[in-house]
Amino acid sequence: MMNVANLHGEVANIRDGEMANQGSGSYPDTSIEAPLSKKPAKKYSDISGLEAPYTDPLSRLRFSTPEEFSVIQGLPPNIITGYLSLRKALAPV
Repeated sequence: MMNVANLHGEVANIRDGEMANQGSGSYPDTSIEAPLSKKPAKKYSDISGLEAPYTDPLSRLRFSTPEEFSVIQGLPPNIITGYLSLRKALAPV
């Protein structure tokens, strides 16, 4: 039967051996890189920030409600360009 001192020595030897196998402190079984998501990215309204299932074909602004669409139709071109540049989209055609 092992006494407590021998048991602590064995645990220390195992721990030291595992640390020596790891080398420079890296963990070979882990990675911070994740695969790309298979879900499509969510699109949000340029006006309200809500999820936007619709896009205005003329201005290419995204909107979520008919009220937002009527707001978009009344916007001047420089404001539309500003909204598109905020989400890093191309300038309207």
